[in-house]
Amino acid sequence: MNAVNASNGALNELIENSCGGLSAWSTACIDAYLEYFHPHWPVIHSPTFDLDSDNLMLSASVIMIGCWLEYPKADELVIAVHEKLVDNFLRELCNPGASLKQDSFGQIEDYESMLLNVIFAYSSHREDLVARATILLSLIITALRQNGLLSSEMEAGREKAYKPDVFLPFVLSTREKRTSGQCQHLQIEELDVSLPSTFSLWNTHGLDEFYKRHPQEPTTRVGIRLFNFLRHPELLDPLAWLVEDVHIGICGMHWAVWRYNRTRQNGEVIEPNSKDQLEKQLDFWKVQLDRVAGLCDNVLLKFYLGSERKESPSTLTRVHSLIHDTTLLYNITGLYLYSDVHVLPRSALNPVESAAEIRASTYSQEKNAQIRQWALSIDGRKAVSFCIAVLEAQEKSLTRDKPGGRYVEPIAYAALLKCGAVLSAWFKATKEFNSCRRAPNHTKLLSLEDWINSGGSLAVGDDLLCTCRADAWTRRFTVSLPTI
Repeated sequence: MNAVNASNGALNELIENSCGGLSAWSTACIDAYLEYFHPHWPVIHSPTFDLDSDNLMLSASVIMIGCWLEYPKADELVIAVHEKLVDNFLRELCNPGASLKQDSFGQIEDYESMLLNVIFAYSSHREDLVARATILLSLIITALRQNGLLSSEMEAGREKAYKPDVFLPFVLSTREKRTSGQCQHLQIEELDVSLPSTFSLWNTHGLDEFYKRHPQEPTTRVGIRLFNFLRHPELLDPLAWLVEDVHIGICGMHWAVWRYNRTRQNGEVIEPNSKDQLEKQLDFWKVQLDRVAGLCDNVLLKFYLGSERKESPSTLTRVHSLIHDTTLLYNITGLYLYSDVHVLPRSALNPVESAAEIRASTYSQEKNAQIRQWALSIDGRKAVSFCIAVLEAQEKSLTRDKPGGRYVEPIAYAALLKCGAVLSAWFKATKEFNSCRRAPNHTKLLSLEDWINSGGSLAVGDDLLCTCRADAWTRRFTVSLPTI
């Protein structure tokens, strides 16, 4: 930050405009980070985080994100600091003799600072920052492999129970590749570590409180390896499940869904029952999500305590946020299973207007025919049901939870964009069959399950799912889209 300040004086100006000077400004940044960012991404060990004694890169990253959340007018300074940090990380990881390779146990904070900058870039939704962050994330995962931090043999030497160095890169890699349609960097077979401890234990402030919480930890989690859990989730005691376990489980489906879609796109023969198996897996994780969500309001709430000593509204908000993120991940996974979200938004279902366009539109017409066939199929209607579920989940979240500063969960933004595009493509493809003016039986409304199986007309709340109402649906997605 001093280097950036030396070039434009932005930091001095920001501190001068803050009441209380440097100390008050840095405290405000840390408080904003812990309140809005940390509950979503518990990377740092907040009880022991100290601005003066912690790793310089980690401290700078925390302050940078907090400043971004608390001081919107400081964006230029924040982006400049982020770019300098990423430049340094890329040089470090691309150096064959990088210090990260010399001491696996002592470099956890370096990994944490890198992860924070990756998450910040994804949260900014700026393409230039996201592109560099994606490269950085792939290098982080490579370094984790080379340094043995994905191995159970190295795990015993790590004191930090939550293991953000493995758990979060896997989630980040999966979610980034889910929205971009690529194969993830980190495979589940590599995750040879035990399940993460609870958020509560990782965020215990005070030794007295730690000794109260530690006996409440679910002991059945300790001996289960992450890759074993993803293959055999029945190994875990039903009362020891966390929302994060369901999140990891849905992330674990990504490679199989990606492979299924790639095989389908390439026109290759799809393995028998592969889609049925994916549907069963997705249904299983949805059942677990609903079950865990039902327990979180009482039985499991104690596992999500932070600095507070007992359950409070902030604890419940924290849990609701995690459930919301996991619900969006589940729905966007279903969307990818039942539609090609990368082809649909790019496909122009517009009438051909010129002779030149007619000669050049063979491929487009073929694609349009495929999209219409998809839109009128059960898969198309299932995909639309996931789009609606994403919209309703986001609308519910906006009315229930208080705003989280400027922070917008990357998956929320990406899910709404993808679902809005898919629903628009579906409306275009079905406009000849899904209109109040063209369908005499349009007023005969069906349940969601009947509509998926046989088509017809569907009412969602007070709105008809009809091309006549396409603009109204588009407005709902636009209003729900977070402002960044």
